[in-house]
Amino acid sequence: MTDDGFKAILRLGQGDMRRILNILQATSMAHDVVNEANVYLCTGNPLPKDIESVTQWLFNENFSTAVRKCAEMQKLKGYATSDILQDVYRYTTELELPPRCRMNLYDELAKLEHRLSNGTTEELQLASLVAIFAIAREQMSGAVAASSGA
Repeated sequence: MTDDGFKAILRLGQGDMRRILNILQATSMAHDVVNEANVYLCTGNPLPKDIESVTQWLFNENFSTAVRKCAEMQKLKGYATSDILQDVYRYTTELELPPRCRMNLYDELAKLEHRLSNGTTEELQLASLVAIFAIAREQMSGAVAASSGA
């Protein structure tokens, strides 16, 4: 087992020893090496580098480009919008965001998660995810402009 594989198991296990053991057992049975890539592949969770890419697209690309890139990754890697949503949320908790922007972002992400759990279409909710970040980006630009004008 590699160090990154160990860390991935702990991260995905979320403190639940049964889950941790199940992930370890499944990965070791399916692969010769228990490393980060194999752990994520075995569990079907998005790789951290993929979530980093998605988050960069959400914050930096225009709407249509971000939707296209995210949809292509979903199709290529088999990720569900709900999986991306959960991991993008975790990734954004470590970013420096203006407080009001962070509050609105998390409120909208929670609403999106609720809509997904009620069976709305993945395609529509992916576009909604991109829109949420486009609004957050506008709020961050407004916060920067307000602080530089003061």
